[in-house]
Amino acid sequence: MRICAIDYGKKRVGIAISDILHITSRPYDTLINDEDLFDNLLSLSVSEKIGLWVVGLPSGSISDSSIINDIKDFCTELKERTFIDTIQVDESFSSKIAVERMRSSGMKKKMRARKGMIDRFAAQYILQEFLENHELYR
Repeated sequence: MRICAIDYGKKRVGIAISDILHITSRPYDTLINDEDLFDNLLSLSVSEKIGLWVVGLPSGSISDSSIINDIKDFCTELKERTFIDTIQVDESFSSKIAVERMRSSGMKKKMRARKGMIDRFAAQYILQEFLENHELYR
């Protein structure tokens, strides 16, 4: 089973997926946060054989409580709808780090500016950090 990381946003949701050995991660997609979000995530869980959701949660000191509550509610509903365990991890500065990684990898500015590109790279950062710091899932 693979691990899927989610960088949750009120408009878009970045997705990254691990390999089956839980060693590497890759940016996967960006989904629109609309009424189809959970159906899309359920389809993703089946097609990619997802066994764990890892959802980024900003630390309380750098984010307003409304987004934190939204993410916690999202995690509860995600687990209820997909029957897959959900873990919340710190995502502080994931978008900023994602932009820097995209820039340092040589990705052109036009590509970096595409809506959703930062979201999926932020999800990849969240997932790679999780994989490196949680050997239990290897």
